[in-house]
Amino acid sequence: MKGKRILAGAVAAFMLLTGIGCSSGSVAANEVLIWAITGSDNAAWLTEMESRFEEENPDIGIVVRATFSDYNSILNSFARGNSPDIVYVDDEYFKRYADGGLITPLDELIDQYWAGSDIVDVSEMWEPALSRYRYEVSNNTSDADDPLWCVPKDMDPTVLYYNEGAFEELGINVISVEKEDLAAWNAGEIADKNGKKKSDFDALTGVTVPARGYWRSDGNWTGGTAWTRPVSGATLVFNNRIPMSWDETEDLAMLCTSSYNASSPTTYGYYTEWWFNYGWSVGGDCIGDTSGDGDYVFTLNDDAPNYKVLKETAVNGTPYAPGTEDVPVFVSYEDKHYLAQDAAAAAELIADGAIEEYPSTLDAFTRFCALSRDKTASDPAGPAVSPKPSVVPTASDALGRFNTDGYLAMFVGYSSSVASLSDEVDWNIAPLPVYKTYVSRFSDETVQLGARAGHSKSTGLAVAADSRKKEMAMKVLAFLAGTPGQTALASQHYNLPNTEAIARESYLTDSDKNYEQLLVETRYQGPGDWWYMLDREWIANWSEPLNQNANSVRNSGMTLSEYFAAVVDRTNRDLQIYKEAIGG
Repeated sequence: MKGKRILAGAVAAFMLLTGIGCSSGSVAANEVLIWAITGSDNAAWLTEMESRFEEENPDIGIVVRATFSDYNSILNSFARGNSPDIVYVDDEYFKRYADGGLITPLDELIDQYWAGSDIVDVSEMWEPALSRYRYEVSNNTSDADDPLWCVPKDMDPTVLYYNEGAFEELGINVISVEKEDLAAWNAGEIADKNGKKKSDFDALTGVTVPARGYWRSDGNWTGGTAWTRPVSGATLVFNNRIPMSWDETEDLAMLCTSSYNASSPTTYGYYTEWWFNYGWSVGGDCIGDTSGDGDYVFTLNDDAPNYKVLKETAVNGTPYAPGTEDVPVFVSYEDKHYLAQDAAAAAELIADGAIEEYPSTLDAFTRFCALSRDKTASDPAGPAVSPKPSVVPTASDALGRFNTDGYLAMFVGYSSSVASLSDEVDWNIAPLPVYKTYVSRFSDETVQLGARAGHSKSTGLAVAADSRKKEMAMKVLAFLAGTPGQTALASQHYNLPNTEAIARESYLTDSDKNYEQLLVETRYQGPGDWWYMLDREWIANWSEPLNQNANSVRNSGMTLSEYFAAVVDRTNRDLQIYKEAIGG
């Protein structure tokens, strides 16, 4: 019974998982069968977990069948009567398995088998991780009281990676000070997170550093494609604890882009594959529910203002209360369009201080699209601070270019990128950019402050609906998703464990790397748009002409007007098909 059996390779896995040639793959009555996605890090973790679990539970065995590729297509093939007990599920795919009745809701099983457990407590897990695995099959909602189908095994948040050596070569003073500690640091009372006091920076003598992610004392910020080089003697400061605004991000990126600054040690200043933290930061999204009942439409072309809630109020009969500074509340898609059609109602709420107008989803999406577009282009013109997708298609490609120490100054990537970052680059971590505006170019007092937002990936652990060993499966699941498994997972420093407390113990070391941003960003991150529907087929309609095609928007091959004319109606038709299929 003892000894986990991991079978690598898609062909062998397919044969076992679909029941082909399974005579040697039978599982004993006291063994729990797990189907898993395994890379080298995960395989080592599973090996350790199997050994430790069976030492503590000698009457229960674990058998793992795994693949290094094509796992999700294999998982699609499992049929009733030929199922495992526990399955790994990407957050992208779990809705189709829930909708198909292949996995089982966990709420009652958790109440039955985990009550009083001293190793696992669902309430301690990352809320953004748990909420993505809540799903009501009948209407495609993920509300707090909807069924929980998986418990998170891990989290893979996105952060901003930057070349600290390149920054310093450009004369940028890199500090690491939390916003609330900046006054004390400016006064010389405390050191920053790297152990440096203000007096350690000669260029900062007599300078009060404001609470900005990137600051230049001359105040000559960029505007569109125009850029003014910092004047001689200007003080430049980058703080890796405070999110940059969109303007600050582009201004710093221009300093680090050779077409603007011939002395830049990097060719391009900034790369992000994703629009998420742009749209989400102002309360927008790529789809919106027109009725509150799952009637979704494509919305990246939506030019109606978004509205941030400033105090308790009601809009279109919907009650709203303000959120926090980092997680504000925005009026829903349905209700903001009510305001768009009733200008008097919007004006009254604004005058009363109940809501405030923010950029539209189209504004945010345009800003993202422009990053790689040519300065000579139209609709929109771009700052060209980012390589085109035809050169750097994905974040993994950006990681490779960043590692060359001469191509990219900053890129948005997953926490798992840490394992592949080159020792040849003096890299570090900072928050994702946030929409914000200031009273003036010199002040750090904000006029508008959007949401801290970004996306993360996650793998969930689910119990197969047809498992006849649910009590044993839940015991194994508690071990993997609880303190034993998550502590071991955290020690690998690959993906984050499913609780902040365990991540904090493991990641916050004496390293000069700003690992804490991995934890901070995870608090604000949701799943990507591939999670929204049962599959991602609807996304191909608009992502390929946005990114992949040679004549795509981000390759400066078509204008946004041409793009929307080609994709909006087609995507809306697909979304209607999902509406009709949900729960079917």
